[in-house]
Amino acid sequence: MSQDITIKKGLSINIKGVAEKELKKIPLTKFYAHNLEDFHLLIPKLQVKVGDYVKRGQPLFHSKINEEIKFVSNVSGYVKDIVRGERRKILNIIVESDNKDFTKKNNIPPLSKLDSDTITKYLLSSGCWPFIKQRPFDIIANPEKAPKSIFISCFDSAPLSVDYNFILNDRMDYFKYGLNILKKLVSGNLFLGLKSSQTNLASELTDFNINFFNGPHPSGNVGVQIHHIDPINSGDIVWVLNPEDIAIIGQFFKTGEFNPSRTVAVSGPPR
Repeated sequence: MSQDITIKKGLSINIKGVAEKELKKIPLTKFYAHNLEDFHLLIPKLQVKVGDYVKRGQPLFHSKINEEIKFVSNVSGYVKDIVRGERRKILNIIVESDNKDFTKKNNIPPLSKLDSDTITKYLLSSGCWPFIKQRPFDIIANPEKAPKSIFISCFDSAPLSVDYNFILNDRMDYFKYGLNILKKLVSGNLFLGLKSSQTNLASELTDFNINFFNGPHPSGNVGVQIHHIDPINSGDIVWVLNPEDIAIIGQFFKTGEFNPSRTVAVSGPPR
């Protein structure tokens, strides 16, 4: 059952320079750095060495605590360098693109033939599992502990943020497929947070549990939405995902290819 929730405390700062509703595809760059500091509390174990050739979607390293959680290359090419810091801590894995973007292929059964265990196996091996964050602490989710609920905020109330209505417009099939994958993955509730003005997006997602949030920032923050819909109590686990990550998961299960495309809002006031 959906709810309409109004956030009264907060502040929306109106800054000039909102990104125009125009998508531009950026060509591949020469080098891609996989920054391991993006994954806090992770202890990595390398699966490649300098000079190795990798395809997009091929594992570069895995979690030392749980070897099934793979982290994959975003592009095809050669491992150019492995940058280390103090005590040989791995900081970056740099891949030099070959500009061919070869992709690791996966044969994935249709949704009707997938069960929770099979979905988990594909998410772990494909590099999609790290998209799933666990609250509290906002760490990569533990695949051995089921959550009581999953939350996705479909709008960002921060200044100059991306417009999910716009960036998901041509990926809606993948987004909905990803949501259905998540519904089949766990038995808990799946909650979507939308603004009341997102009527077009709401009409596309009638099969899912939608709650509408109004008010200033931080009404779009998933933590605020969890607090109002299904608060985290002692011992509880809640999973959160970004809408674009769900589209990536949906595309992987539909096509068998890992495609970690990102949409960035280039915005801000002119000088």
